[in-house]
Amino acid sequence: MTTDISLIVRQMCPKDRKDLRALIKTCWLETYEKELGATVTSQLLSLLMEHDLAGLVPSKDERVLFAKQQNLLCGSVISAARHATTYLWGFYVLPDFQRRGIGAKLLLGAIKEHDPKNMVELTVLNSSHSAKQFYKYLGFHEVSNEYFEILDGIKLPAIKMNALAADIIEQRRFPS
Repeated sequence: MTTDISLIVRQMCPKDRKDLRALIKTCWLETYEKELGATVTSQLLSLLMEHDLAGLVPSKDERVLFAKQQNLLCGSVISAARHATTYLWGFYVLPDFQRRGIGAKLLLGAIKEHDPKNMVELTVLNSSHSAKQFYKYLGFHEVSNEYFEILDGIKLPAIKMNALAADIIEQRRFPS
């Protein structure tokens, strides 16, 4: 895993919405088109044109972290704490930027935004084999199998995973 000094991880601001939309579009095409086909993927992508980017953009107590490298948005993660759990979603890294430590830095940044005693929880599609391996490497465990509804009536098999925030941080599997 190689890292680049020019990587910046920061909070999203309103002017970033267009860049976030482009990042998510690229990642959704990569993730869903093979599995769902062009028609369903187009329907999904049309939701990105909504102000809340298909419901991904957070409300007041949720946070979006961005990873930018050489002024290009290459990753994102959205987080929120509810009671003693930190939930993660909208976790994307552009394919050409994967395996460079960017996902790990985003994850660490999101965890540090919330109580380190929290359980961290996310849902990953069964078909996202590399994402599942990434989360397992960082200490996540499979909790349950479920179906994730990506559009009304269209559900994909997924796995709920979790780990204690403190355990993830203690493993020190993050690039410096």
